[in-house]
Amino acid sequence: MVAATKTQAEQCDPNALNALVTEWQTVRDTVQTGLDKAGDDYRQSVDFWTGKTGDRARDAAQQTVTAGGLFTGDLTTAIATLAGDRDAIWAAKNRAVQAITIAIQAKYDVAENGDVEPSEAAKAAADTSSEDPKDRNAALAALNKYGKDTLQPPIKSALADLGTAIETATTHIQNAFANSGGVTSIAVEAPGKLDPTRQLTAEQGRADGETIADGKLSDEEKQRILDHLQQTGLTPEQLTALQAGEAVTVPASTMDYLTNLYDKAGRDGLLTLSSSLKADGSPQSTDLRTALANGMLTLSNENVVSRDAQGKINNRGGFDKLDSEIREIVGTRPGIAGAPDANTRDLPDDYRSDLFGPKIDARSGIKDYTADMDRFADFLSGSDKQYQPGDRFGVELGRQAAHQAWILDHGGYGKYEGTKLPDTEALQHTENSAQSLLGVASRNHDANYALLTGQGSEELFGKGTPGQSWHPYDRDSAVGTLLTHEWKDDGAALGRMVEWTATDALSADQGRAEHAGQAANAIAELMSTTKAGNGVNMYESLLNMPGQSGHSFAEVNPRAAQSIATALSPYVGDMVGAPASITGTHGFRPDSTGPVEATRVFSILDGDPEASRRINISALAWADQMDRNFAANAALSGAEQVDMGHYSGRIRGLVDAGMNAHVADLNLNETDRAKALTDQRAAVYGVAQNLIGMSGVAGTPGGIGGPIAQAVSEYYKAPITSVDPSYGGHTPSTTLTDPATGKQYDILQSSTLGNRRYNMLAALIQTGQVDPGLLPNDIQNAMLTSTDEGYKIKPYALATNNTDAAGLLDRYVPNLLNSYGVSNEGQQNYLNNGDQAAKVYQRIISDGTMDGQQQIKRLTTDELERQGYNTWSTTR
Repeated sequence: MVAATKTQAEQCDPNALNALVTEWQTVRDTVQTGLDKAGDDYRQSVDFWTGKTGDRARDAAQQTVTAGGLFTGDLTTAIATLAGDRDAIWAAKNRAVQAITIAIQAKYDVAENGDVEPSEAAKAAADTSSEDPKDRNAALAALNKYGKDTLQPPIKSALADLGTAIETATTHIQNAFANSGGVTSIAVEAPGKLDPTRQLTAEQGRADGETIADGKLSDEEKQRILDHLQQTGLTPEQLTALQAGEAVTVPASTMDYLTNLYDKAGRDGLLTLSSSLKADGSPQSTDLRTALANGMLTLSNENVVSRDAQGKINNRGGFDKLDSEIREIVGTRPGIAGAPDANTRDLPDDYRSDLFGPKIDARSGIKDYTADMDRFADFLSGSDKQYQPGDRFGVELGRQAAHQAWILDHGGYGKYEGTKLPDTEALQHTENSAQSLLGVASRNHDANYALLTGQGSEELFGKGTPGQSWHPYDRDSAVGTLLTHEWKDDGAALGRMVEWTATDALSADQGRAEHAGQAANAIAELMSTTKAGNGVNMYESLLNMPGQSGHSFAEVNPRAAQSIATALSPYVGDMVGAPASITGTHGFRPDSTGPVEATRVFSILDGDPEASRRINISALAWADQMDRNFAANAALSGAEQVDMGHYSGRIRGLVDAGMNAHVADLNLNETDRAKALTDQRAAVYGVAQNLIGMSGVAGTPGGIGGPIAQAVSEYYKAPITSVDPSYGGHTPSTTLTDPATGKQYDILQSSTLGNRRYNMLAALIQTGQVDPGLLPNDIQNAMLTSTDEGYKIKPYALATNNTDAAGLLDRYVPNLLNSYGVSNEGQQNYLNNGDQAAKVYQRIISDGTMDGQQQIKRLTTDELERQGYNTWSTTR
């Protein structure tokens, strides 16, 4: 159990459970009234509704009433349990608040975790209580002992009890309806029981599959199969639930129908029909082709289940539910072109030309194999984008995409079986297959997680499949192949494999948040390593993509780079070693990236202007938010967390280091390199200055964990959305134009000490700790504009629109901060820590116009790590 924090004890409201209890009481009473009436009605119907239809209706009604009784019973139990949980939370909260109040009144400070320390005032009083140093030391010791032995234990105990009570209530809410699964089962089965024409059967699935296998469908047969498949379609709510990893209940008849349909249709029948329907192009044909693909994805999904009348799962989808020939073509990765993830020496059985194979020679086998793989991938790609494959199916699709990409990038089929095959047509099929397979695989976030991290059961990665050799999944090889391949969609599908982590990073479901962090961590580690598990220098390969004439990953696959920038944006704090208590994220290990790896990642993403904007603006928002939180917390509680300055400084330094490394890789002369650096900094800092300064992302004062990742999320979700066009773009300028006046201002002063103090004061205004109307008139005129909604704070670049204004702010803001509780000493220590922290990058990459090529060469080897330059320090 996790103990509650001081802030939670002060702010949690146990009465929030009252609304839930009241709501459940109303639902229980309403449902019970309906059940009583339904029971009376179906029992009395025997007098006037006879025959099979009446019997079916009474049977369905009886099952509904029985299941409903379990539901109302669960509600009754849950209501009583929650009432007890509410009282337990109140008791623990009251004890914690009382103990905290006693400590504060006794002149002690209470930390978030309940630790008690004498306040500065109490220590000062003890220090002046006697002229004898021994007496003063004794007074201080007694003060500390009283806090630790007398005041701290009851606070700690109450916080622990409060954490337990909150977690217990959460568990009770989540498990409130453990016995009510039958309600869902009855609901999905009822339509078919009341009207048998709406209930599919296994026999219909077999008949429709045999019709597909025959290959000659009339329009009537097409419509019949389409009507049946549309009955198996999932609702938008079910598709959303599957995306969240939740189970979805469908009628048992749906599972029976789909299983038999694809079993009897077979791979060849399905692919022949798919090609025919695509060539026809009529609305009916298009709808049928889409429905067939949707049905296959539904059947493959482990979270699609059917249940018995008691709500117990009696069937579920999965890879093993698919036709054996479909599983074979997807899961077989032949040993061609030295592919590292191969699991067979040869092609699938139906494409072999050996003694037992049906093909005349290896050339015809390759021709048919690549054509069928292309047709199958295209068929799946024609499904509705909301449908996702199951976990195992998604993993197999992703691995097959990487396998096909490897073949394309390593000589193709020319040496297969010694045929010296002219393989232009086969390569085109393979390129299409790799692209389409990856696009479908990327829809399943759990499959993406497994592919990116290598985490999952051996069965998920194919162990035990007949006819295939098995080896542990090599994440570095598979994902590395995907990263270093040139994708014809500019890397959009590859980007979708990763981009979901940005949303799940902030999920209230800690399991999902944990997986998101681990997946983002995995991609950052792989991109920045010079020694991947398969022996490849990934960083060098991404700076200079194989076979791309020196072009970088971000140039070759810009949409993938943009998505990766979005994916990593919530984790910028983690990338510079900030603990989870500050970042509010989970799963991304803060010790997994040092300054060298972080610089490598940023330099790769800086290769595309949009990716550069996304990651750098989010990073600057992170640093800005840390500055603001430092000031807001200091003004609120007097606790000046100056160590946070290290993380803010590391982030600001990282932005510049990444751009320095990117420009060094361009191999420009000294003048052009200096200009390129100026241009890129102007683009990043210009947009950031406007975007961050105008919106002000300061979170609620009091806690610095969590709100930072949440606060900056608006930038990486849509980093350019609210920016005036005057500020956007990769502008070759160091000026920012105010659209209201037409004046231009220097934007490279962003991140100066003056700017950072300005943002601290802005934070106090935005959090309500400073009334802007009480600021000196000159400061109001410099910082604020008046709108119908009240005051609006200008971006720093616009506030310092002339030398007089800049000088005025530099003179007054430090003392204003001091007067509102952010001491001059605290400000200086915090800012000094940031400046020192940023210097770590000076040993990694120059910020000037020195020999960039020599420095980038060091960055592409492990030289910097061996020299000890890859560690974070609070002393530099």
